[in-house]
Amino acid sequence: MLVSLSGAVAVVAAIQLVVPYLAEAQMPQPSRTALQRSDSGAILRVARGAQAKFERIRFNNLPWAWEGGGRECDEIIGRFCITHGDSDDKWKPPPEPPRVTSERDALISALEAAALRLPGDNWVAGQRVRYLVEADRHAEALAAAGACRADQWWCTSLAALVEHRRGRFHEADSLFEVALAEMPEKESLRWSDLRILLTGEDLRIFKRSTPERQDSLASRLWWLADPLWMRPGNDRRTEHYARHVMDRIYKDARTPEGASWASDLGEILIRYGPMTGWERVRANTSSMGRPGVVGHFMPNGREFLPEARWFENPGAIVPGEWMLKSDGTKTEYLPSYVSSFHSLEHQIAVFRRGDSALVVAAFQLPADSTPQSATVEGALVLASDERTTLATRRESSRGLRGVLNATVAAIPAVVSIEALVDSGKRAYRARFGLPMPGGGASSLSLSDVLLLEGAGGIKARSLEEAMIRARGTTAVKSGERVPLYWEVYGLKAQEESLQVELALEPVDHKWMRRTAERLRLRAPTPSVRLRWGDRSKGQDIVSHALDLELPKLPRGRYVLRIIMRQGEEQAVAERRLVAR
Repeated sequence: MLVSLSGAVAVVAAIQLVVPYLAEAQMPQPSRTALQRSDSGAILRVARGAQAKFERIRFNNLPWAWEGGGRECDEIIGRFCITHGDSDDKWKPPPEPPRVTSERDALISALEAAALRLPGDNWVAGQRVRYLVEADRHAEALAAAGACRADQWWCTSLAALVEHRRGRFHEADSLFEVALAEMPEKESLRWSDLRILLTGEDLRIFKRSTPERQDSLASRLWWLADPLWMRPGNDRRTEHYARHVMDRIYKDARTPEGASWASDLGEILIRYGPMTGWERVRANTSSMGRPGVVGHFMPNGREFLPEARWFENPGAIVPGEWMLKSDGTKTEYLPSYVSSFHSLEHQIAVFRRGDSALVVAAFQLPADSTPQSATVEGALVLASDERTTLATRRESSRGLRGVLNATVAAIPAVVSIEALVDSGKRAYRARFGLPMPGGGASSLSLSDVLLLEGAGGIKARSLEEAMIRARGTTAVKSGERVPLYWEVYGLKAQEESLQVELALEPVDHKWMRRTAERLRLRAPTPSVRLRWGDRSKGQDIVSHALDLELPKLPRGRYVLRIIMRQGEEQAVAERRLVAR
């Protein structure tokens, strides 16, 4: 994603202040008496001048880019044109010129000198931490935040910013919670206001809610927005607060864009995050004004915020429905611990175990981007709400497929299946609502149907045998042989005939399909329908397994349905499939 500043605005913002640096190496050491009499206003003016000088030097060393070919803005925020698209994901900032690096170091020294004389100044404390973080000097930045004697909430916020930037999200979460309690109510309300992040029906639902309800919705939104539940802390929430800290730091300070900081840049920052690089724009026509600027955001950003209907009812999220969008989104974020984030192909099945449920989750990583030797850290996390985690299972493995399981209370939950590949080069996730099996112990019921690997082998005689062969996907190939495993519960104690029916049908509406077939707009879709009888003595759990040979199937979505009848009772299990 790109943000561009027009040349006209850049000219207005091009006022320059030439003020010498305040650096201990450049200034004679004042006596104690002179230091006590020093004018804090003069110290602050010199420090501000040093910061402005550095940003001018940075601007004058930015790489050049030619003016775009008149591409329309996807969105206009104040003075700025926002364009979305994949082209920006390929842009990488060139190495920073040595002069910019050395000038930043000099600025940091100047700000340190100013902080010694003005330890209670919010602006100096913020700029000092800002440029130390920018230079990846996180330990020094944390020490600077600890030495801050400005407003307590501001010093705490700066420490939280540093912890967030160094990837210590749990610590950042705790510090931001303290800062929100310490800061003025007006500031706390502004940081907690989610309206800037929402749009359309999501925004309307939030606005219609009472303040108490808004607090509840916000808590649930941040819970669902957390990219990976396997990692401690909530880095999407701490990123939001870190952006607010940077918004305050940038105010009343020179920016790399050369524009005065205002609400439009603040909105861009809160929604899309800090820019990771800039280019000066070389105009196609002669121009005497200051060059325009194009800013680049972190590539491969995703929308992690859930839709309002989901944070009102997380259990309503259907598997495969929550895709992590990258284009035309209201907000963007990419965790610092990964280079890209993707939806995860998976299969999940639930099996009854008394009053509990055994959840089996398998996932499949894409073969075109994952070597067989890749180290994969997988996780299965189940939670009933934002306050209650039911289970977290983690497992490291190699290869494209992973299988995890957890036994939890048989109550509705939200499940997150997660994978980190090669220490965070890529992250994958599937998150959705998981209804738990109903029916009493005495009523006939079925587990989910589990698709297995290894057709033609020995049939799985138990769930333990089936789990290790679970497929990491519900995708099938036309004509292949697919092993199935499921369980039956609540069979009657006496030996009685058990009728089994298996059907495979397209998901599309039957009347549309039949009409198209009658009009010869499409060939009849093959389907599978099998019936057989069985006799089984009453047991708590009865395992069933078979190899299903699929017909030649057109690409599309199908539903595999198993119906079992015993006497007057009937139970149904369904598995959605995709033929590729």
